[in-house]
Amino acid sequence: MAGTQVRDETGSEPMVQGEKRRLRLASSALGHAWFGRGCFLRAAKSLWEQGAGALGMRLSPAGASRSKIRRRSRCEARSLPYSAHVMTADHVALVTGGGGGIGTATSLALAGAGATVLVSGRDELRLQASVEAVRAAGGVAHPLCLDVCDVASIRDARQTALDLVGPVDWVVANAGVAISAALTSDEAESVARQQMDVNYHGTRRVFEAFLPHMLKQGQGRVVMVASSAALMGYPYITGYAASKHALLGYARSAALEMEGKGVGVGVVCPHYVDTPMTDASVARIADKTGRDHEQARAALAELNPGGKLVQADEVAGVILRLLQSDTSGAVVELTGSEQREIESGSPIASNTPKGD
Repeated sequence: MAGTQVRDETGSEPMVQGEKRRLRLASSALGHAWFGRGCFLRAAKSLWEQGAGALGMRLSPAGASRSKIRRRSRCEARSLPYSAHVMTADHVALVTGGGGGIGTATSLALAGAGATVLVSGRDELRLQASVEAVRAAGGVAHPLCLDVCDVASIRDARQTALDLVGPVDWVVANAGVAISAALTSDEAESVARQQMDVNYHGTRRVFEAFLPHMLKQGQGRVVMVASSAALMGYPYITGYAASKHALLGYARSAALEMEGKGVGVGVVCPHYVDTPMTDASVARIADKTGRDHEQARAALAELNPGGKLVQADEVAGVILRLLQSDTSGAVVELTGSEQREIESGSPIASNTPKGD
């Protein structure tokens, strides 16, 4: 099938109210679609020929632009309602792309470790649902409107966070998009630019905006959620793979630049992650290939080196471990059955906080 496919990790699906939805959220029910979060090197070509929709991707028009995608958002340029109760925690964490999947799972994990979590993104209904899941689990969280492609939005979110809970010292850069397009397609140029803007520049903008306060405190941690596509290439996602390679290179360089300054940088590179979007993916694969649902799900799992789907909670656990670590520069690959330490990093030297 010709055209463009898009996964919007910041979230744009309509919310469904009710306790069942909240329970699904609490178990990382909202989440990543398949594209770009995993290895389909062995099957991409055949699935593409059968119809790229078989991969379960959310479709957008071939000429979809960032502005069109942003119009799906219900997050306006204003602060969201916060709970009157604000707890002073050991850490204040910002999670971008926090409205579902890995973002929700990470927010739950960080709050469970005692951090006050700012769940950020562009869809306030999704953000509020994730926040409610954290609060239901006994954690402290607040929704925060933030568009990683909008410098003013990031600046406003930083000030809102500072006024509400103080300086952020943990950043989880999870927001991103994945779009498939053939090299010869008319959309190749726009697709490449869009993914670089969100996946690379978006992460860079957020980190650099919150970095000054970390340096002032003499401590801070950032974990960037990349992909197996940051470690290798795959067909039909050249723009996505390039953006994730750029992100990994940026993280490695930032870790070196932060040596002796008390700020650590880590990266997680998961393969296919098991989320509720899997059901839609399995249904599409079954429809396109004639396989039953169990066979379709097994085929997706087999694409991971570990032969199993990565769990969102596992990704969240690795993120938490990196945030709590005294090392910087670590790169961890999640295969579905194991966690591979691609790079172990180096110890973070303590740093004396700078005064005003």
